[in-house]
Amino acid sequence: MKKTALTLILISACFALTGEVNKQVEEIGNAVLDKLDQAKKDIIDGYNDISEKITENAKSQDSADKKNLDKDGWDLNLLDTARNVDYLSDLEKDIILEQNKARYDPAKYSELYIKKRADNFIGNNYVSFKQLPVKTVEGPAAVTECYIQMQKMKSLPPLKPEKGLYLAALEHVYTQGATKETGHTGVNGESPFDRIKKHGTYKQAAENISYGFSNAREIVISLLIDDNVPDRSHRKIIMNKNYNQTAVSFGSHKEYKNMAVILYCNGFKENQNH
Repeated sequence: MKKTALTLILISACFALTGEVNKQVEEIGNAVLDKLDQAKKDIIDGYNDISEKITENAKSQDSADKKNLDKDGWDLNLLDTARNVDYLSDLEKDIILEQNKARYDPAKYSELYIKKRADNFIGNNYVSFKQLPVKTVEGPAAVTECYIQMQKMKSLPPLKPEKGLYLAALEHVYTQGATKETGHTGVNGESPFDRIKKHGTYKQAAENISYGFSNAREIVISLLIDDNVPDRSHRKIIMNKNYNQTAVSFGSHKEYKNMAVILYCNGFKENQNH
């Protein structure tokens, strides 16, 4: 009888132990399954995050491609308005592009290309590895003044090329370039407005001329800084909100080697016989 009782107690103890072990195994199994589920979820979430980033990058790249951005982030589709015309040289087209950059985002343009120039002066001479030293009157002060003013300016629409204006600018380059003369009055006494009227009608017009420079950015920046011009009239012309048409003619000059004539208009209509 005692043996039977002891046997029953041992059997009961074994069942109890077995039940406890099974319970622990079940708990461990459930914990493992939970961790596996969480790991699976983390993998899926990580995959989704990567997929979203890839999609965002693709969209961003697609957007950049559609805008045709240059290395500094300028939208060439918007600003390079003269690139497809057949009567301008690449340099002349580049001058129009540079002006449009300055007009479209004056703060960005002055930050990228003008501000740092103030550090490249020895006395009043601007020194650059790209060109010979340029003697100025005001020195770095004019550069800093230009930077400060352009930081305050608002965005303006791009200038678009007009062939009639190009012909007027070309005439002045062709006739004055063969002499040592400078200025807006032609060798025959004609004004810029006289030259424009030969090719069309207009509401408002102005002319800028650069001598000595052969790089588009240098031409535009020199006009924007406007060294030794108290009223900064060349800068004001480029940044005039009323002008929406332009043309450039670049050629040789007997005294200064190069010259660029830039015309600006509002309401220009080319003559029908052109």
